[in-house]
Amino acid sequence: METLTLAIIDDEEAHFTLMNRAIVKKFPHASVYHFEEANTCLKSLDEIIPTVIITDYLLPDMNGIEFLEALNQQNRNIPVIMFTGQGDENVAVRTIKLGAKEYIVKSEDAFTLLPTVIEKVLLERALEQSLRESKKKYHMVVECATVGIVVVQDGFFKFANPQFAHISGYSQEELTTRPF
Repeated sequence: METLTLAIIDDEEAHFTLMNRAIVKKFPHASVYHFEEANTCLKSLDEIIPTVIITDYLLPDMNGIEFLEALNQQNRNIPVIMFTGQGDENVAVRTIKLGAKEYIVKSEDAFTLLPTVIEKVLLERALEQSLRESKKKYHMVVECATVGIVVVQDGFFKFANPQFAHISGYSQEELTTRPF
């Protein structure tokens, strides 16, 4: 398993302490970096290479939505957990639409549940990576096959590999625009 590196952005020291305590209890070998401002975290991403980012919504320099937008502009594929005592349903929906994996409202129980949420996010990330690798292998096999492979659905070509296109004399594009 890869090393767990967490970046926590929260300007309240007490909240960071509670999060860190719960995380270290569950993941004793995790590296946890604390940032009080989102911009400082954004500037440090290449240096710390976080596995997961946990951020508060209200921060001194920007809010969580702005942070997610900045992360997306940088094309960062880092799972984010929004962990906040502020915000509302609209903020939660917007947060998830911008790519956050979880939105947790700070409460007494939330700090103890945080490690379980981190585990869930890590599992989802591993599954997504496995799916990407499977798709890549499937694509290689089908594209490089020495036999023609075609998918027909409802009387129309949905897919034809290069070898099938070669055998038929049509391009892949022509095949997928015509009936079987």
